[in-house]
Amino acid sequence: MNFFGVGPLELVLILVLALIFLGPEELPTIARRLGKLLRDLQALSTELTEQVREELGPELEELNRTARELQEVGHKAQEIRTAVQNPTRALEHQVQSALTPSPASNEEQGEKEVEAKQEGELRISTRPLAPPSDIPEREET
Repeated sequence: MNFFGVGPLELVLILVLALIFLGPEELPTIARRLGKLLRDLQALSTELTEQVREELGPELEELNRTARELQEVGHKAQEIRTAVQNPTRALEHQVQSALTPSPASNEEQGEKEVEAKQEGELRISTRPLAPPSDIPEREET
């Protein structure tokens, strides 16, 4: 139990100190006044909340409706985004797998090139070329 950030031990300590300083005659009177003050504050808070709802009710209702509509639009946009991304990713994956030769296909392609050279045929290799390493670097002037 936590009442205004005061735990049960602190509350007992406050009551003991109040009993010592105020005395047993004044303590019930002060407790009644404190209870009445708390009830009045709660009633005032409730009344203020009702007045705010009364004054701003239509505007708040319209804002809530607009917020719900925006959430629906956001959900639909997310669904569309997902629907567009999934086929695009699948297509991208297919293109990447078609363009990236597997190690087994590289070996097969190399064997075909060797066979083609032996037979005297001219074939164009589809393997990527390595960058030339014997080109001298240019000197900057």
